Amino acid sequence: MLAGGEDLSAQVREASELDPLKTLVGAHVEQISSQVQDFRAGEEERLRDFTARNDAMRQRVVELERQAQRLRRDLEDERQRARLDPLTGLANRAAFEERLAEAVERNRRFGTQVSLLLWDLARFKAINDTYGHLAGARVLREVARCIKARL
Repeated sequence: MLAGGEDLSAQVREASELDPLKTLVGAHVEQISSQVQDFRAGEEERLRDFTARNDAMRQRVVELERQAQRLRRDLEDERQRARLDPLTGLANRAAFEERLAEAVERNRRFGTQVSLLLWDLARFKAINDTYGHLAGARVLREVARCIKARL
């Protein structure tokens, strides 16, 4: 007799009765293992797809940011051009009004001094009428050059 009062034949009988159970459990473990592997493979594929789409979206964001930066720069260039007289290169009326409004606002908020300088070319119409518009344009460009050189 063996320890615990059981004999060898009883242990063999119990072991043989467990064989079908072990086989059944083993089959279920194999099935679960296969399902886990299939699940893992599917998740890895989804992760690769997600990563690829994420990378593509990041590239698109970078491209759009560059495009937005370029558009902001172009817009600022256009704003500058819109405030300059094309003939003389001096600030035009729109720029004058904008700067005047800013100066008045600073004066209102902080009490800063505001200076205003206006130039009027007396009887300029007579130059255009007498010598033509090309000559008038040359006079305006020369006056603008002198103003820029002195300011």
